[in-house]
Amino acid sequence: MKMAISVILVLLMSMISLMTMPLPAKAATYTNNGIPLPAGVTPDVTVTTSLGLSVSPNPIGFGQQLLVNMWDNPRSQTHDTLQVIP
Repeated sequence: MKMAISVILVLLMSMISLMTMPLPAKAATYTNNGIPLPAGVTPDVTVTTSLGLSVSPNPIGFGQQLLVNMWDNPRSQTHDTLQVIP
């Protein structure tokens, strides 16, 4: 029993340490309708976003499972006239 708990703790600690490791950032390449923008130029685009939240069931009872959905519109990394190319 103690061995199983030790293994579980080591696995949890290693997963947490992997999740908190910083990842290298990739530079984004912006295009304006398919035309690459020169370096140092900031695109002049304003994007209106909306956030959504859905919770079900409503109302919830004691011991019931809860489903929470969250989303943003438009998606964070795309827009009709502005694209982020990895």
